[in-house]
Amino acid sequence: LFIMMAGRSPFDAEDVMHIYRNIVKGFKREIFPEGFGQDLLELIQGLCRKKPERRLPMCPGGAGNIQAHPWFQDYPWDAVSTRTLQAPYLPPEPDFDGIHEGSAKALGKLVGTSSVAP
Repeated sequence: LFIMMAGRSPFDAEDVMHIYRNIVKGFKREIFPEGFGQDLLELIQGLCRKKPERRLPMCPGGAGNIQAHPWFQDYPWDAVSTRTLQAPYLPPEPDFDGIHEGSAKALGKLVGTSSVAP
């Protein structure tokens, strides 16, 4: 969630051992971008507590605690559970015929022929 919202990892470092040390240390308030609202900050902290039994979905209420969290108050959970939620972006359909034709032409150049049968 942090990475999706910030566009970076909260544990970034130059080398793997430093990343590991950052993970072991956990979150510090100063690593959160200024644009993170209080609800988002509390949600991320609630999901990433050091003691697993204190993490948000492990408390009484389970995963429902995430759904009930104020940061998700306007999220259409019903549409998610019924698989009717529309994607915010749909990529264009791939043109497999064009890909095949382009591959055949490239292969023809490699083997020295002018055309390659599909």
